[in-house]
This record gives sequence, structure tokens and C-alpha cells, in this order.
Amino acid sequence: MFRFDIFSAYRAALDSAAYGQSFRQRETREKFLQDAAEQSVIQTEITPGIRDRILTLSTCSGMGHETRWVVQARLKMVLCKEGLPQNDLQKT
Repeated sequence: MFRFDIFSAYRAALDSAAYGQSFRQRETREKFLQDAAEQSVIQTEITPGIRDRILTLSTCSGMGHETRWVVQARLKMVLCKEGLPQNDLQKT
């Protein structure tokens, strides 16, 4: 089982950088995270780092087929079978 902390939610275009999957340069990943934070309609105290694993969920926005609602979260920890923390990925 995985635990994620949501840090961003916003409406995005189909060709948005929110759907980026591969970041060959550090600056590209930093921009990806910065854009997510700037576009967010929610405020959290979560600030993902460039080494964090990011989950992006996307669904229809209800505003036609041109945009999607995007929610992004960072992986906080992996829980073992018994529901106890196996490891906290933030500490690695």
C-alpha cells in the first residue's frame, strides 16, 4: 500500500506539461514542479523535491474535451502488509 500527499490540483490542457513523464535535465523537472505549484487551486504545505516520486491523476473537467482536471501528489511512504510503515521515502 502506498501513501501519497497531494500538493497540487488544477485544470490543464491536453498538451499540458502535467503529463510529462521523463525529465532528462534537473531544470526540466524543477520547472514541472514549479508549474504544478503555480497552477494549483489548492494551498498545501507540501513542497515536492526533484527526487520525489510524483503521481499524476487526470480526469475530465466537465468543461468540454479540451481540458482535464489534474491532481498531483508525492509518494510519502510505502506501507507493509500489516499497515505499518515499511520505509519513509522522504528520508532517503
